[in-house]
Amino acid sequence: MLQVESTVPIDQPLFQPYPSEVVFHSYEPFKTYETTLRLRNNDTVARRVAVEALESSCFQVARIPAPGQAVGSKIAAGMEAAYRVTFTPESIDSCEQQLVVATEREKFLVPLLAVGAAAALDLPDSITLPAVAAKKSSRRSLLVTNVGRKAGSFQLACSRACFSVSPARASLAPGETLQLTVDFTPPAPGDHEGELEVVYEDSSRTTFTVLQGQGQQLDVGLSDSQLAALRSSKRARLDIAADKQLFGTQHFAAFPPEGCVYPNSEQEVVLQFAPDCAEQFKAVAWVELQGLGERLPLTLLGQGVGAQVVFSYDNVDIGEAFVNTEHCYEVELLNRGKVDAQWALQPCHTRFGSKFSFSPSSGLLQPGAGQVIAVRLLSDILGQFEESFQLFLTGSSRPVPLVFRGAVVGPQFVLDTQALDYGIMSYGFRYTKEVLLTNTGAIPLTYNWHLADDCPDSCRELITVLPAKGTVLPYAKQKIQVEFQPQSVQRFSLSLVMDIPRVADGAVKLPVQGECAVPMISLGPGGDLLQFGQVFLRHPYCQQFTLVNDSKLPAKVEVLSQDQPSQSLGTFTATPAAATIPAKGSCTISLSLEAARLGRLQLPVLVRVAGSRNKPLQLIADATAVGPSLDFAVLPVEPREAVVPAGGELAVLVRVVLDDTTKFKDVLHALVAEGADVNIPLEATGAGNTLVSEVLSQPKLDFGAQFVGRPWQLEVTVANMGRKAASLTWSNSKLAELAKTFGKTTKGTGKKFDAADLPADQQPVFSIAPDKLLLGPKETATFLISGISQAAGVLAEQLQCQSAVSGGASSSGSTKPPPAFDITLSADVAVPLLELSRRSIDFVYTHVCGCPPQTLVETVQAQNVSKLPLQFTVKATSPFSIEPTALSLQPGESAPITFSFDPDFRHDLVSQSIKQRCLISYPDNPQKDWLELSGTIDFPNLQFDATTVDFGCVLMDSMRRMSVSVTNPGRVPVEYNWSWLSQPSMEAGAEGVSRPSTTRAPKPAPSQLFDILPIHGILEPGQTEQVEFSFYAFPGVKATAQAACSVVDGPVYQFQLSGESNSIKYNVMPQFFDCGMQPYDRAVERELFINNTGKVAFDFSVDLSQLSRQGVVEASPMSGKVAAGEKARIKLKVKAGVPARLMEPVLLSVAHFEPVQVQVLVEGTFPMLAVNLPRVKDEAFLDALQQAQSSAEDQALATRDGNALEVPVPAGPLVANSSFRGAGRQSLAALQPKGAAAFPGIPRGSIGPGSVAGQSVAGTAVTALTAGRPGSGAKSQISGVSAKSRASAAATASLGAMLAKDKLAQLQASLPADKRLDNEAERIRLVHQLLAANSTSTSSSGTLSKASTRRNSSASNAAAGRAGATAKQATQPMVAAVEAQASSADAASTVGGSMRPLVPPKLPELVSAHYVLDFGSVTKGINKSKKVKLTNMSPQQVSFVVDKQTLEAFGFGMVPEAAIKLAGAPECQSTEVTFTVLSAKARVPAGPLELTLPLLIKGGPAVLLTLRALVVVPEVAPNENLLEFGTVSTGHCKVCTVQLHNPREVPAEWSIKRPAVDSPKLRDWGQFVPEPAEGCLEPGASVNVKVTFTPTLGRELPYSLALPIKVANNPKVRELQCTGKGYTPRVDFSSKVLDCGAILPRFPGQQPAEATLQLRNLGDRPLEVVCLDLDKQYQADEEALRSLDIYDASGVALLRPLAPGEPTWPELLEVVARRKQMESAAAEAARQAHPYRLLHFAAGMGCRVYLSTVCCRRHVH
Repeated sequence: MLQVESTVPIDQPLFQPYPSEVVFHSYEPFKTYETTLRLRNNDTVARRVAVEALESSCFQVARIPAPGQAVGSKIAAGMEAAYRVTFTPESIDSCEQQLVVATEREKFLVPLLAVGAAAALDLPDSITLPAVAAKKSSRRSLLVTNVGRKAGSFQLACSRACFSVSPARASLAPGETLQLTVDFTPPAPGDHEGELEVVYEDSSRTTFTVLQGQGQQLDVGLSDSQLAALRSSKRARLDIAADKQLFGTQHFAAFPPEGCVYPNSEQEVVLQFAPDCAEQFKAVAWVELQGLGERLPLTLLGQGVGAQVVFSYDNVDIGEAFVNTEHCYEVELLNRGKVDAQWALQPCHTRFGSKFSFSPSSGLLQPGAGQVIAVRLLSDILGQFEESFQLFLTGSSRPVPLVFRGAVVGPQFVLDTQALDYGIMSYGFRYTKEVLLTNTGAIPLTYNWHLADDCPDSCRELITVLPAKGTVLPYAKQKIQVEFQPQSVQRFSLSLVMDIPRVADGAVKLPVQGECAVPMISLGPGGDLLQFGQVFLRHPYCQQFTLVNDSKLPAKVEVLSQDQPSQSLGTFTATPAAATIPAKGSCTISLSLEAARLGRLQLPVLVRVAGSRNKPLQLIADATAVGPSLDFAVLPVEPREAVVPAGGELAVLVRVVLDDTTKFKDVLHALVAEGADVNIPLEATGAGNTLVSEVLSQPKLDFGAQFVGRPWQLEVTVANMGRKAASLTWSNSKLAELAKTFGKTTKGTGKKFDAADLPADQQPVFSIAPDKLLLGPKETATFLISGISQAAGVLAEQLQCQSAVSGGASSSGSTKPPPAFDITLSADVAVPLLELSRRSIDFVYTHVCGCPPQTLVETVQAQNVSKLPLQFTVKATSPFSIEPTALSLQPGESAPITFSFDPDFRHDLVSQSIKQRCLISYPDNPQKDWLELSGTIDFPNLQFDATTVDFGCVLMDSMRRMSVSVTNPGRVPVEYNWSWLSQPSMEAGAEGVSRPSTTRAPKPAPSQLFDILPIHGILEPGQTEQVEFSFYAFPGVKATAQAACSVVDGPVYQFQLSGESNSIKYNVMPQFFDCGMQPYDRAVERELFINNTGKVAFDFSVDLSQLSRQGVVEASPMSGKVAAGEKARIKLKVKAGVPARLMEPVLLSVAHFEPVQVQVLVEGTFPMLAVNLPRVKDEAFLDALQQAQSSAEDQALATRDGNALEVPVPAGPLVANSSFRGAGRQSLAALQPKGAAAFPGIPRGSIGPGSVAGQSVAGTAVTALTAGRPGSGAKSQISGVSAKSRASAAATASLGAMLAKDKLAQLQASLPADKRLDNEAERIRLVHQLLAANSTSTSSSGTLSKASTRRNSSASNAAAGRAGATAKQATQPMVAAVEAQASSADAASTVGGSMRPLVPPKLPELVSAHYVLDFGSVTKGINKSKKVKLTNMSPQQVSFVVDKQTLEAFGFGMVPEAAIKLAGAPECQSTEVTFTVLSAKARVPAGPLELTLPLLIKGGPAVLLTLRALVVVPEVAPNENLLEFGTVSTGHCKVCTVQLHNPREVPAEWSIKRPAVDSPKLRDWGQFVPEPAEGCLEPGASVNVKVTFTPTLGRELPYSLALPIKVANNPKVRELQCTGKGYTPRVDFSSKVLDCGAILPRFPGQQPAEATLQLRNLGDRPLEVVCLDLDKQYQADEEALRSLDIYDASGVALLRPLAPGEPTWPELLEVVARRKQMESAAAEAARQAHPYRLLHFAAGMGCRVYLSTVCCRRHVH
């Protein structure tokens, strides 16, 4: 198919629809509407197009065919295809359908829309809002109507933030109206435009309306000067408008943060800075001003001052630390700041950081204090480390680092070998090598040896390490034995690994090498045939054969067992069956053969070599077996033949030579001719020792004389004469004893004895080598006996040799065989003794004028007093020489030694003393001897105390002289002369030095600038003389010179002279000190610096005569000297002495200039403790209060009129006043001298508006202290205090002090006016007390200057009188308090029946306030508490402790009991203290209590607190003490009333209860019942108590009971006596039994049986008798009474008594009757039945009663 390219872009359809969407409007339901849709071919070729069918009942689409064109044909380029769109709506609602058009390339959609009825708002095209200032709002309201045909919901929104519309959403019916409100808030001046967007929710249509508005700019802003003030004083006055986005950060805050400023007005905003850490803070506060388009930035800077903490060592190099060992270190943490430091060390979780621990790891450090921190390091890992620990401070973002560096090392050890090479080893043999492990460290070394993991498992059993595990003590040694027993023929290359548990695995890897081989074994002489010859049948015969080992390895051989077939010929046994053949050795094996058959035998004997893969060696045992036969033999004896006569004897000599210590046996056969043969058994045993030595056989061996440290030796020979090999072992008895002692002391520790570890003084002297040896039979060995000793004396030790014979029988039992040799070795050890004729040589040379120096010679005789020849050398250095330097002397021989001394060895003619030690050493001995040599040389010499004379910078046109001491230290007179080495040079002076005018004299010659006196002289030995050097300071010169002092026959001494001229230049900084708020009794130090900016040193002095009061300022030092270019530091100790603001002048005099005035401003504060209790206002306090009121009035007037501030002047030595009470007021200007400022250096405004009611911000008044000063002060070169100095001092003011002042000002302002006046009066009163005390001490000490005394005489006299009166008034409340306490103490408390007087606490002399806490009346036994709020009203901390014992002694208590600390401003901390009257304690008596308690505030005056209370014992008084109830019938009760009254001042809780302890007196307790039985009576109240008496039935005795009235907290019990008597009616019956006779049950005509009973009233009161079972009326009454709710909890109802015969209570029965009106007729008939009559009989009379009996079948009634 041919591909046709299209010209239509791919992103456009081939056919373009027209219209792009088909829309139908304004249609009616069920009508048909048509329109045409055309599709144009945009391509250049013909294209096909089709429309997909619609699935809609409303829309139909059909093709409109063109004339002459088929429906399915292509559409030519540029032509159209028409489609008819038919729309048939079913409603007026909107609908939508998508028509899909398909072309040859793509499909696209054509929307079909039917827009029906919809809502529509009649909004205008644009809305213009009123012009308004920037950032203010304007509003416009308009009505909109839904002009559409359908109700709709719509949403409204503005496109820009400066426009807003409300409501944002609404629904309107057609024709309904809504009010819209459009707000306009322009963010900046200028025109603003936006759109109001309306979205119709039902149709998603959107319409837009243009919004227009204009923002205007107002004339508002910030002042530049005020912004500058903000940076300097942290305050600013801002012209701002309200801002809803309020400024506030964590550290900065603004008060108020918003506000409104009216036209032509201001608004003050306080900016507060509260840092939480020590760093610089910066914040930008944007000031939003209405009327301005842009915000104004306000940059805030603040520097937080935190704690300054340092470590004593911040970098600690601990060097090497041992692993698994705790190391302790200490560092000290110092607080060098002025605030408390809350610190915490952050743990470090690094590899080594976790191994450190700190104790303590956190805490609180006071200023100036230190804390020692213990650092512990316990590391289980190795390596270098450098750990940095961070110490974090609360309030500081910069941690303080503490760095520890070092290395953790493991145990240090050394192995004496690097590898174990066993070489070639023989199969099956155990080879042992020793490794010496030395612990060179200071900690124990724990080790564990094992084979490396890569070693084969088959090799793990071959190597054994002894010991494999253990611990080596510090600096100790441990021998490790490594045993290797190869079991296979191969080459071994293994590794032994030593682990250090918990430190390092594989700390050492020790290679182990070796090769296992099997030696070649051959048969010895005789070869492989062993001849037995003839053997007797079944008789054992032994023959020996030899196995020879020609190799260098030992071998193990085994004779294999005989095989079974050959045992029929004969049997053999090899002894030993297995044997070891040493290298290059042989082994003899005995073969025992026993023939089993006659004839020749050849039995094979197989010998196997252990580990060999070759066939076993074969040996043929050859023998001929024979049977029994006779044979005769002749034994050689002496004589061998003899004739013994009859009866005679013959001595036969048998000789035996034994070469072993075993038993030998034989038989001597004596053949008797013509007689029987005689067999004589022979037996011999060898005795003695087979070892022979000519030297060692002696008991003692003496080596004679020997030298210390020089070894001596002797070779001895030992021969083994026996037939068996002997093993020789040597031991030293001293060493054996030491080993035994070591074993006892270290028993159970596993330690092994090592002679190398012994101290030098315990080491054995003698040793023998070798100490172990195997000596074969008939062999000889040589031993070397050596000796060496480091100690002198006759030394003796014993050597023993134990011998063990191989193959010999062991000794029976436990008997130790005697030693083979036991010899004592001795030697006379001595040090080399060289006797010198002199031990020291002194050479003295004294110079003689005109004679050259000569060499001095001395001779010393040296003699050898030792017993041995002696060789020695003598050494010395220049200027000493020796001849000869080496000598050899025989014992007793002597020789001279010549010593020479050259006094001119340096050729400088300088006297000196030389000391030297001459060394005498011995080549073959460590002994050293010394000979002291000294040489003294005396030349004419001088000694100067200085060789350089620097005059420095001298004031122009003045002369300076300096002296130098010259001394003759020698023994000869000295003649000297002074001369100039060079002419004095002169150059121009430094810049700034004023040159001489033309009228002055010309410059002097250079030689006239310096001078020396005297220039010639002679000094005798020991004489001292002063040489004077002078320099004239000509203006503008700088000169140098070089002088020489020449000594005859002596050296030349050179002197350097220099000097220059200049003027004095200096400055004093600072000249103004603002010490801020300080405790009045605490001195604060400030530093005053005098800088010498010139080159001339000058003197200074401090003048304190202008101070208002002695002791306010102290200077140290008071005088001194300041060198050129240096700075002098003067410490000013400022102490206010009174709680007031003081300005003091300090005069500083420098050289000849006028004094400089330095001003010191300090504000004294005191710890003011405010208590929410009433004050004790004595006369002194009232005077102070009057003065405070006057000050407040003056302050108000000054503030209103703008006049100068007037402040009260307290009585004292400062101002002269007539009296304190009612004293007049003076302004600050009146108190100042004429022509002087009120406070020099401080603007008046700083002391005016800042104070309230005569108080400064800290609550202290400004006190004028300039009265009495001289009218004209001395003029100084530097006049006054510059504004720059004052600004610098103000800039350095503490921000904390400002915050404290602000807080105190707010706190004072929050108080009522009377409280503020009371606080001010308290301060004024304290000022007068302190001034009075200071005046008294000052007048007694007389330390004031006379001039000051004259100036202030009149003021002092007047002040002294006022001070006395004030002191007297101030002490009055204390005296009253003491008297009150004394009176309270007189009422002593009773404790245990004894009177103990109470001693009131001693009251302090200085008291600031007196408060009273009155508890009122307190019930004895009940503690009463009151809370008191304490507030710190001062900028300093208030801390005090209350004496708990004193409180409790007077009956009071306090919580908390610990010391109370209240922080000062700006916190102004408060606390509540609970005081309690401890009336519950037995020692507190009833009555008034009073205690004046001093609150001793640390660093301030005390506050008196008077505690008062009236302790009352509660009491209840009854109006009657006896209640008589009379006689009461049983079943009745009687009630009597008694009234209880509380006569005391406290409530009384009373109760009447039965005592817990039973008593006969309480037997009638149940008959007398009080009601109420308990209660509480307020003071003066009364209560009625009813007592009910109920007698018991049948009791005739009277009743008596004392009711106890118990009052809580009252030990006394009142008793209410109650008496009464009960009456019980008694009736006597004539018969106890009634017999009615027999009767038939229900028999017709039966008559009732009757019986008569007679009753008699035995009492004195009439009775009414009722038959309970038969009286229906009684039963009815009972039933009626039961139905009533008239009973108490116990089921009893108290009613009036009924007389005999009186009917039941009618009123009650009437109630019951009304309840029963509705009962049934049967019940009504039963109530009308005839009742049994009641029998009435008078007292003492009788009656007869007839009872009828009705007999029933089962029951009888």
